[in-house]
Amino acid sequence: MPTSQREIAAASGVSDGTIKSQLATIFHKTGTGDHRELELLIRELSSPLRSR
Repeated sequence: MPTSQREIAAASGVSDGTIKSQLATIFHKTGTGDHRELELLIRELSSPLRSR
């Protein structure tokens, strides 16, 4: 699974700049400033997994 912006861009068939621009838009719309803040927000908004 791709983990860096460069790997994500290559796997998606787009440029590094496109990934950077898309992430900037996501950060702006969610009020986050970086990957860490976005991950914390997602964890906060996601319901916990339940054991069966």
